[in-house]
Amino acid sequence: MKNIQLVIKSKRQTIFYLGIVVILGLGLRFYYFPHDIPIVTDGFFSFVYALKTVFDGNLPIGYTVTNTGWSNFLSLFFVFADTSNPLHLMDIQRTLSIVLSALTAIPAFFIFRRFVDTRWALFGSFLLAIEPRLLLISIEGINYSLYFFLFILTTALFLKKTDASLFLSFVCIACATLIRYEGLL
Repeated sequence: MKNIQLVIKSKRQTIFYLGIVVILGLGLRFYYFPHDIPIVTDGFFSFVYALKTVFDGNLPIGYTVTNTGWSNFLSLFFVFADTSNPLHLMDIQRTLSIVLSALTAIPAFFIFRRFVDTRWALFGSFLLAIEPRLLLISIEGINYSLYFFLFILTTALFLKKTDASLFLSFVCIACATLIRYEGLL
């Protein structure tokens, strides 16, 4: 009975510390969030494609169809937003990218935990949450945050080695391929 209580307490502590890591990653990213600045990098094409999808009500014709998974994901959120203010929509795009980038620490923790102790796995997740290049990429609002999240989730599900997790890992890698064609490799 006492061992079960220790295991439950240990799991609660792990969840608490993992939550702290994610919140720290979110806080750091939102601290550097560029308010009222338009997206001018590669994320602008995704923004235009997602907005065109919302206005047309279907996938736009005349655009390249490679790497449009992020744009289609964005259009799901743009449908419920006010489309008259493009800066607000760009903030939504950046916010989604930031949240996905910070949430990447959770499946990464499960990968790390398969190979090292829980404390070291939390440390690895912490390093991933505060990694400066991922922070900058997530602030740009490009497709890399969702791609990286799906790739890490695929690896975590694949390493779990159950029938359902193996199937879901292939579903995740298929979605990652829609976001960036490099996922096929």
